Order: sequence, then structure tokens, then C-alpha cells
Amino acid sequence: MWFPKPKNLSGLTLLGPEGLSAEEILALLYHDNAKEWRHKVGSAGASDASAKSSTRLLGSQGWVFKTHVSLKAASEATLREGLKQTLDLSQKFPLWHPDKQWFFVRHGSSWYPMSACRQLRTLRELPRLHDRFAGWTRMLEMGLRISERHGIGLDINPSNFGTLPPGDKIFYLDDEFYGALSSTQVAVAVASRIPEEPDTIPADWHGWGRQLQRVLAISCKKTGGMERVSRSA
Repeated sequence: MWFPKPKNLSGLTLLGPEGLSAEEILALLYHDNAKEWRHKVGSAGASDASAKSSTRLLGSQGWVFKTHVSLKAASEATLREGLKQTLDLSQKFPLWHPDKQWFFVRHGSSWYPMSACRQLRTLRELPRLHDRFAGWTRMLEMGLRISERHGIGLDINPSNFGTLPPGDKIFYLDDEFYGALSSTQVAVAVASRIPEEPDTIPADWHGWGRQLQRVLAISCKKTGGMERVSRSA
């Protein structure tokens, strides 16, 4: 077993928000064209993948299913508290795609927390540099906003944010949270983009820096913090 699947409907418990039915989820998990995305697990750096070896991903008919085998538990009750913050936040802030939902899956004697979301194009997959710059700016803006409002830090990495064309709205793809963002974390998120784009000329980086300066200046006014990041941008 690499990706845990329920044997039947009794091994599925829907949590919310309302979306796919249990029957639809089961059909997608067992669809003939469903593929385990093993190539997207256990990679780090500039790859469009998850560095955590416990991550499990499956693509099926335009949907992506995700879980972490390290989070398995003997009962649903054990898992519920861990997902409570995620579900509460999904009601307060449009962080994820509106079709994303969470549920529990039983495989063997264990239960796993799982999510299903429309397959989005990650910010790493955007073909034009201009679009990637814009996406990174919105990624940082979203990360700062959720940190300021809820004291929660997102994993601000282009692999963890996606979009559906047309339009420029982005959505968080990950399910994990951390403490409120620090100036160091924001600076690292900015600086980490540079080695990933070795062919970009200085003038383009300066243009992106001007975009960032506007975003960071607004954040500094609201919080009174992150001055170093604002000045360096």
C-alpha cells in the first residue's frame, strides 16, 4: 500500500465543506485512470514536489487527493481535533479553492485524514516569468494577510499555491500551518526565488522588488513589524 484507499463506503467519513459525495470520492479513488504521484514525493529544492516522504498524492479526473501516512490513527476521534483548526479556518478565510474538502479514510485498521481538491496549476508551473513574479507577490501577500489576521503562518513556497486560468486568484494547496510569519521567513521566501531563475536579468528582479515593496510596506504599517524586509526589498 502506498496511497491508502477505503475498501467501501463504510471506510469514508465526510467532514466538509459540502462537495463531492462519498460515492463520488470512492469512484475517483478507484478510477481506471487514477495515478499515484510518487514522483512528487520526497523531493526538495526547486522541484514542484513535497519534501516530506510521508506525503501521499493521487490524481484522478482533474482532482488531487492528499494525505500523510504519518498521521494515521486507530480511530476517527483521534484525528478530529487535528483537523478542527483547518476546518474552522476554511469557513473564515477563502484560503483554499472553494471545491476543496476534507474527509477520513479507513485503510485496514487505521484511519487517515485526507483532502480532495481540483487540480490547479502551481505557481512553479506558470510558463511566463511575468506571471510567476505576479504569483509570488500574491503568495506573499496572502501569507502576510493570514499571519496578521489569525497569527498563522503558511508554507510560502510556489509549490504550495495554485491557480486556475483565467484570472489571477491563487489558492493555498497545503494543509499545514505554523506560527505567525517572521521577517526572516519572509526574507527567505523572497531570496529563495532568485537561484531558481538563473536566466533572469537584474532589471526584472528590480521590477519584482518594487512590487514587493508595496506589499511589504502595507504589512509594516498594519503590524509595525518587518521593517528590515521592507527596506531590503
